[in-house]
Amino acid sequence: MNWVWNHSRSRHGARLVLLAIADCAREDGTAWPSVTEIKRKTGLGDRAVQAAIIDCSKLGELDVGYQKGPKGCNRYRVRMNRTPAESAGAQTLRGADSADPQD
Repeated sequence: MNWVWNHSRSRHGARLVLLAIADCAREDGTAWPSVTEIKRKTGLGDRAVQAAIIDCSKLGELDVGYQKGPKGCNRYRVRMNRTPAESAGAQTLRGADSADPQD
């Protein structure tokens, strides 16, 4: 859930649905909540949940395996992508006491 709060680009109902799925997820981001459970947690209706799942999938933040979970339920995986800042690597910054030829 922390990743969703801090890094997800999802908004509105999609954010609620992603949080609901993340709340059910194992450490690797995999979860199998029913649509009924997602609706209960978010207060959204069937169509809003379905649309939010599609939105999160399009953002690349949710993988959906339809009928790929236990007993034919949907399997979800929250894709905890690294943020652009994390993937940029270390930067060399010039200190205040360094000699700058433009000064």
